[in-house]
Amino acid sequence: MVQRDEKINVFHIVLLFVTSIGLFNHVMIIPSLLSAAGRDAWMSVLFSFACFSLWLFVILAINRHTGQQHLHEWLRQQAGAVPAAIIIFIIGLMLFTMAAVTIKDMINWSNITYLTNTPPLVLTVLYIGLCVLLASTGLTTIVLVNNILLPVVVLLGFFVMSGNFPNKDYSLLFPVFEHGYRPVLNGMIYSGAGLAEVFLLVLLQHRVKGRIRYWPFLVLGLILTGLCLGPLMGSLAAFGPLESQSMRFPAFEQWALLSLGRFVEHVDFFAIYQWFSGVLIRVSLLFYLIIDLTQLSDRKKRRWALLTLAGVMAVVNHWPVSDMQYVQLLQRTYLPVSLLAMLGLSVFLTALALLKRRRVLT
Repeated sequence: MVQRDEKINVFHIVLLFVTSIGLFNHVMIIPSLLSAAGRDAWMSVLFSFACFSLWLFVILAINRHTGQQHLHEWLRQQAGAVPAAIIIFIIGLMLFTMAAVTIKDMINWSNITYLTNTPPLVLTVLYIGLCVLLASTGLTTIVLVNNILLPVVVLLGFFVMSGNFPNKDYSLLFPVFEHGYRPVLNGMIYSGAGLAEVFLLVLLQHRVKGRIRYWPFLVLGLILTGLCLGPLMGSLAAFGPLESQSMRFPAFEQWALLSLGRFVEHVDFFAIYQWFSGVLIRVSLLFYLIIDLTQLSDRKKRRWALLTLAGVMAVVNHWPVSDMQYVQLLQRTYLPVSLLAMLGLSVFLTALALLKRRRVLT
């Protein structure tokens, strides 16, 4: 379970975010991004990174003014127990929703592609059970498992990207701004939601060894931007903007397109490793953060809290929602609200820190 003295360095935080947030950028937001911006979707990602490079200063300001304290503890000191509990509940609900959406996306993809006859309940119990098991071992173990899984995920990513070069025509990325600037701005909502998840750094700051600096997380932003641009531009170059917009899983379709010469095809089973590695690390980290936010000191209480969380997650994911309804919910509600929540919380925490600092100085 959550160990009160667990500490990891910035490098491991970056790797953890590459896997957990990278899954979201590489897979989950691509259909919504293509639907909103079409051919200009890749421009939306670039503009979002420019905004991210400025917003990152806000995250570092929060880190500096809180002294890398546990957020719940700092909020109690600054705002009182009741307001702190309300804010932590909102953040916990946000993390729970992130985990639920991730599990739902994984189950839908599994049922649509390679486990078409497997009951969703079986997949729900399997995926959540494995994530709970990993989350219960603590942050250090999550980092260790991530360090084992991530290199293979990266190699497979380069493999599918380079293997599909003969099937791509990058002239299909142009012309840009064909329909004006509005599609680009619409797309920035979705690409921005992916980059805004770096807000999780605020929830992990008390577990970081040493000072948190700007440049490692700017590099993280570049990596996350690349993880989004890779399948996005690959899909546009391989299938064209119209066909890409109609696809449910554009990143997976590029695996299905890949073949090795004339005699080796259907290597898309490698995508299962990539997808599940990302889901395992992402959901385990989110479970860990939810329990860590509560600051429960008793090991038994933490274990029961995690099991209760898993049970509620299983019930929520077994709710009868079709994949079409899920995609609409993701695009129209979850992603815009997620972006607003991350930005709103970062601005609120910065304002609270500056307000308290001004009172101390006066």
